[in-house]
Amino acid sequence: MPSLQAIPLFRPQKEWMEDGIGMEGGELAICIALPELDGQLTTVPFTFNEKDKEGSEYHSWRQDRIERIAGMAVKWATVGMVPIQDRKVSILVNGSGAGLGSAGGLDSFASIRNMLEAMADAGYTLDHVPESGQEIIDEMTASLTNDLEWKSEQDIEDQAEDFLNKDRYMEWLSALHEVPRERMCKNWGEPVGTVMTHKNKFIIPGVRNGNVYLGMEPIRGKHEKAEELIHDPHIVMPHQYLAYYRWIAQEFKTDLHVHVGTHGSCEWLPGKGNGLSEECFPDIMMADMPHLYIYVIDDPSEGIVAKRRKKAILVDHMMPSMTRAGTYDKLMELEAHIHDYLFCRSTFQKDKLPGIAESVYELIKEMSMWKELKIGEDAPVEEVMERIETIYDYISDLKDGLITDGLHILGNVPEGRHMEEMVYCLTRLRNGSMPSLRISVAESMGFDLDFLMDNCSSVNGTTGEVNGGIVNRIDDKTQELLFSMQECGYKLEECLEIAEKSFPEDNEGLLRVTEFICSTVHPSILGMVEEVTNYVNGSCGGYVPPGPSGSPTRGNAHLLPTGKNYYSLDPETIPGQTSWKAGMKMADQMIERYMEQEGIYPENIGIVVWSIDTMKTGGDDTAYILYLMGVRPIWGSVGGKIVGLEVMSHEELGRPRIDVTVRISSLFRDTFPNLFQLIDEAVEMVADLDEDEEKNFIKKHLKKDIANMIKEGMDPDDAKKNAMIRVFGEPPGTHGAGVDVLVQSKKWDSIDDLAQMYITCGCSAYGRKWRGETKPELFRYRLNQLDVAVKNQVDREIDFIDTDDVYSYFGGINAVVRSDGNKKPMNIVGDSSDPDRLKIRDLEGEMAYIIRSRILNPKWIEGLKDHGFVGANLVAVNVNNALGWDATSDVIEDWMYESMTEHFLFDEENRKWIEENNPLALRGILEDMLEAISRGMWEATEEMKEKLNNLYLETEGILEEVNSKH
Repeated sequence: MPSLQAIPLFRPQKEWMEDGIGMEGGELAICIALPELDGQLTTVPFTFNEKDKEGSEYHSWRQDRIERIAGMAVKWATVGMVPIQDRKVSILVNGSGAGLGSAGGLDSFASIRNMLEAMADAGYTLDHVPESGQEIIDEMTASLTNDLEWKSEQDIEDQAEDFLNKDRYMEWLSALHEVPRERMCKNWGEPVGTVMTHKNKFIIPGVRNGNVYLGMEPIRGKHEKAEELIHDPHIVMPHQYLAYYRWIAQEFKTDLHVHVGTHGSCEWLPGKGNGLSEECFPDIMMADMPHLYIYVIDDPSEGIVAKRRKKAILVDHMMPSMTRAGTYDKLMELEAHIHDYLFCRSTFQKDKLPGIAESVYELIKEMSMWKELKIGEDAPVEEVMERIETIYDYISDLKDGLITDGLHILGNVPEGRHMEEMVYCLTRLRNGSMPSLRISVAESMGFDLDFLMDNCSSVNGTTGEVNGGIVNRIDDKTQELLFSMQECGYKLEECLEIAEKSFPEDNEGLLRVTEFICSTVHPSILGMVEEVTNYVNGSCGGYVPPGPSGSPTRGNAHLLPTGKNYYSLDPETIPGQTSWKAGMKMADQMIERYMEQEGIYPENIGIVVWSIDTMKTGGDDTAYILYLMGVRPIWGSVGGKIVGLEVMSHEELGRPRIDVTVRISSLFRDTFPNLFQLIDEAVEMVADLDEDEEKNFIKKHLKKDIANMIKEGMDPDDAKKNAMIRVFGEPPGTHGAGVDVLVQSKKWDSIDDLAQMYITCGCSAYGRKWRGETKPELFRYRLNQLDVAVKNQVDREIDFIDTDDVYSYFGGINAVVRSDGNKKPMNIVGDSSDPDRLKIRDLEGEMAYIIRSRILNPKWIEGLKDHGFVGANLVAVNVNNALGWDATSDVIEDWMYESMTEHFLFDEENRKWIEENNPLALRGILEDMLEAISRGMWEATEEMKEKLNNLYLETEGILEEVNSKH
């Protein structure tokens, strides 16, 4: 059975109630993070430390919290006692419309099919087991979803699963604490409201299959209230949200609640970050319902939020198979021409060079590669060819990147090509002391892979080949080896024999990694069947075993097998010593890039810091920040805990101390409060140093800012406290930077709206003295001082266009600066996807890298075609995220819009696939392209505009036809 962790707090009840974060670092570590290692199910705080008037300590408790824990215990104990044929299960997916079933890396509907099949085998009562995920999609879209755009009143009455009357709802609403009840009515009026309602009743969408109810998480309401959110981030969810969750618990009478896919909205509702009270909306929605959550392994921070705020037991799943991007179409042509040019030049075949150079030039022109190559569009052929090595290195970097190949299906073990890809991406980097497969193959062939990759455009003195060509050969040999290993079923003796015969020289490392693949990696991949096995066990009230989380492709094969209730890490051990070294190196790279361009040291750096990156790396970003300021952590002798900070000398630092403004995410705020306090402490240490201002930019800026604040009438002590604020984030109890809501709802008139949203949602101050007080003008001022803005990328499993969060948090900085009429800061992206080969790009370069290596890559869309409706929606999501980047940061060039349009809309095969599988996604892509044109972000030709408008009109007709059938 699950083991519940009741939470005792070490402070007074009143202090906890007034704290929007909920729990401190030490409390988090002892009462939540460490118990999670054993698979404990997080509950709520129930006892508190108090002092009476004489100073004597005693414990107090909250009756409502004790009842919540007791209710959870009873419900979880009851799950397994309900006869399985009578047990009721509610299964929810994310999204609506084209995004129905959207999930991080998961084909949610194919996964639900596997879950239902396993449930039927276990004895659950089902009317039928769907033959495919598509059958489930057809059932749900033929019924009612949250998207009522094409539904008539008669459709709603015929297709709704149920209706809930106002009187029943009022019983539930009146039972709430007065604070959340009043907030709901303030934001949405008196029940029933207008969201998902019909004739004064709440609409319940979804379908039933025996004792299983399939539904979708209710509408959060942010898009409906987008204009209000610009000035108030505290909007709660509409009445139907509560009605829906209460219907599941009280009317459907579910015994177990299941959420499929990363991630929903319930865990992001207003309330404390952790240690929830009766006023917190996730606690209100879930009450004491037993809850399983199907979650991707490489998103630990958001999964941890689901565990702690939604009281969930996770069943994690693998991310999709990944494959080497390679080259394609004109990019492949360009690589071949440059390869020929370099070879001919090295072999003195000078007569061939002009013709090849002209071909190279024309291809670069045709693909509009000028900006990413840092070459002027009017540059002559001669100037382009002077940079031929740099161009070749760039293409080599593009083709060597990993991109996703399709989606994962819960419980499915990869087969054929996907198994090879999975083994490849899990062993491409070293796994701890286990060597990298590619490096081992290279060594067996007599090459140093790192040297080759650092000098791709050089001609090898031994073989006469261009080094990049040798890298390709090494990769081909690696793939051949993996193919042979798969052919023999990864049997150890046979695979060792294959490796020895294929690579008889210097193969010690290769034999080690071959054994590692056969004895550890491949069996762990086969263990993915536990995703469904553990789900069914959990649905019967069984114990889901704990496991670690993170990025498997970052040299973390030990994270497998999936199917675990994953945990985080001890917040007091961050940053670790390995992270300190990585953070230092990336910070040095950033400073070097700035100095190359500007000739001086940057004085003000802004950095976006997320909980997910902190969990995946162990604190690279925190190390980055401290090192910029010239402050080092002091690690204790036990468990690697941080016990203090020390100032680095200027002799050791070799540069000035740099000022840093930190924009933390809400998850970082709630998960690592000890770290924003650590950063705050470092600022104060550096500010108090007796140093020359030109060696200490923090001190320099504070002097100026304090003087200005005093001049404006602020008390000197308050001026100093305010001037030292360097950490900003969302107000307590709120989540998200908000910019994505405006972009997706299309309810923004200008860059000023995006900027104001970013300020409203991110201007709360955090530190040892600050717990989320709003400082909008100070936040805006700090952003406008930035020389450089940074967001680091820790893996390629999720990139900058995969998710709307990156443009919302990082792009929002640019929106503010641009709105104020200033030049946006240099945007730097640190890439630590290979911890042994850290690199940086500017934001424009990162966008081009993603567009060329993944978005336009035929491999990417072909992988999605196996996943129909959900796969087609992912195309639309990525296009919309690109639009968000352009809206905030002006980084999507005309060629990018044009190329995506040609690839997804005017390529007959691709368009037909999207149209047939998810016509709403097709319309979404078209709307985004037309919006980019109408807002002046894309200067499309008249011919392109006409083609897009005609296709849009065709799509409207297709949608009317599709919906008339339902």
